[in-house]
Amino acid sequence: MLTKADKLKRGEMAKARQAITKKLGLVSPPLLTSVLTGQGIVELKAEIAKRLNERRRTAARTQNNYSCRPNPSPVSYLLKS
Repeated sequence: MLTKADKLKRGEMAKARQAITKKLGLVSPPLLTSVLTGQGIVELKAEIAKRLNERRRTAARTQNNYSCRPNPSPVSYLLKS
């Protein structure tokens, strides 16, 4: 995410995004935002929501994977020895 997008002209914004994407080796260009003009705020909120949902799904899958496994009791470890 890049802030202060209102400081750049349209052509400069595109060049800045391309340069930063290339320099940092990003898969997709960063979002440009400006609190002053509101530019990019809706997109930023959508991206945050998307990533939070992805994390929640991953956490739920991880939790489900662990809850499916039986917890061995300490006694079962002693019996294996």
